[in-house]
Amino acid sequence: MEEQAEVELLRARVAELERELADRTERANAAVAAAEDRLYWLDRWRIDPNRVMATRAGQWAFLTAKRARRALLIADRIRRRLAR
Repeated sequence: MEEQAEVELLRARVAELERELADRTERANAAVAAAEDRLYWLDRWRIDPNRVMATRAGQWAFLTAKRARRALLIADRIRRRLAR
């Protein structure tokens, strides 16, 4: 009887791990699809990110976008706290 309970416990754990693996695979596939979509447009417009980032303008644009993204995250955090 004890062995049967252990087998059932192990089967439940295997099922849980399989669900977790399927979820991770789904998220990884979504991330790859999003990256491929972004790369498609860079290739289509013949934009070389390495060449762009080698310029001062590219570095400035990247830094500005990074700071804007951070500001938006902070504003969203403040908005959520005020909504409580």
